[in-house]
Amino acid sequence: MTGFQRRSVRAEYHDLLDQSHTVNSAMLDGVDGRLVEVQSRAIEVLKRPTPWAKAVTIAGMPRSEAADLLQRIGGALSQYGYPYSQVKITLNFFPEGRGSSLDLAAVVAIMLAAGVTREQDMGDCLIFGALDLLGDLRHTPGSLALCLAARDSQRIIAPEAN
Repeated sequence: MTGFQRRSVRAEYHDLLDQSHTVNSAMLDGVDGRLVEVQSRAIEVLKRPTPWAKAVTIAGMPRSEAADLLQRIGGALSQYGYPYSQVKITLNFFPEGRGSSLDLAAVVAIMLAAGVTREQDMGDCLIFGALDLLGDLRHTPGSLALCLAARDSQRIIAPEAN
């Protein structure tokens, strides 16, 4: 890679710093579904590619659940050919989120912040699903309650098993 190409790639990553992303999801709160916004933002261009677990900081989730989520996300993204991030990302759950139903929305939010995928109109979607370490979507308990939490006009993106 030439010096010009390196500068061009780094400039592309710097463009990511001006963007914020919100993905709508839901989690179980007892037997009811509760809407959760998954917000993401690239905050720094990294000097070298970094594993996702070190490149992503999670707020709005209990620490132990955040660590588990980072392991599932890192495994899934690596499985699909994205083992490293070029940018440091902050991921926030609002209101505070917990549970594996937020996995798929978190991956989508991270991919948007990292520039791996371009934003489609996510505002009209409710995204939920549990991931395993290989990146496969798993059955998500309470899916009916999660779907009922969706606004009337929202499309639902969920694992096929649900």
